[in-house]
Amino acid sequence: MEEGSLVQYFVEGECEKKFIEVLKTEMQLVYPGKVSVFNVAQKVIPRAMLMNLRPNTTVVLIFDTDVINHKILASNLEQLKKAKNVKEVLTIPQVKNLEDELVRSCNIRRITDLLGTTSVREFKVEFIRISNLSNKLISKGFDINKLWIGEAAGNTMIIENNSVNVKKLAE
Repeated sequence: MEEGSLVQYFVEGECEKKFIEVLKTEMQLVYPGKVSVFNVAQKVIPRAMLMNLRPNTTVVLIFDTDVINHKILASNLEQLKKAKNVKEVLTIPQVKNLEDELVRSCNIRRITDLLGTTSVREFKVEFIRISNLSNKLISKGFDINKLWIGEAAGNTMIIENNSVNVKKLAE
């Protein structure tokens, strides 16, 4: 992906949206683009959503692999690849979910260690509310090179991991 390309991220939930916003703006570790919450592994992309994409857009799908509807995901991939205004479709499977990705890419044992919360539910609420997420990530040794590197194992369809095309990797 080139600098200045039109990018549309579709992410599973509000936590992923917040995370991508911080990665692209404050930390400048992924390519800039619009971020929308839409679970492509659970819901069929509406035709209107496809029509609203600007010409020559790279679509990045970020989704958890712990709960996937392979039929819907395959259908969405097919629809996006056929869409005239879509330049390319990149998939980033989170193994198994965002929390696991954060544990893998930070120096923490449990996801609750990232923000000092007592439960996963509390973590999710605090993650969305926190105003200094980039500082928290940095203080816990966040490494973009360890993010989204897992393979989606045991699935009936092969899901390509295109995270290397989205991350601005540290040299």
